[in-house]
Amino acid sequence: MQIVFFGSFQRLSVLVLEKLRTNFEVVGVVTTPPKPAGRHMTLTETPVASHAKAHHIPLFELETLPTIPRPDFIVVAGYGQKIPSHWLAFPRIMAINMPPSLLPSYRGAF
Repeated sequence: MQIVFFGSFQRLSVLVLEKLRTNFEVVGVVTTPPKPAGRHMTLTETPVASHAKAHHIPLFELETLPTIPRPDFIVVAGYGQKIPSHWLAFPRIMAINMPPSLLPSYRGAF
């Protein structure tokens, strides 16, 4: 099975990507672009981007569909942005969301 992974959150997204990478073929990763951080506001990439680069997984931008064959699944874990509908229609089988909350319908303040 081929998977394209969407993630940005530090711990959750890297853990999910690591499990996917050891059990399936992850053909690409989409993460948020680098943001200024720290005292000197240097551009810092997400931990997901660092993990993907360390394991030689291609990074793709959200604005363009990659030039790879269509994957079987898109797995989303803590991405943090709205995913366009053309990406959700890109996989052969389906896109799967893995929310960090056990009750995603009831998250937030009451």
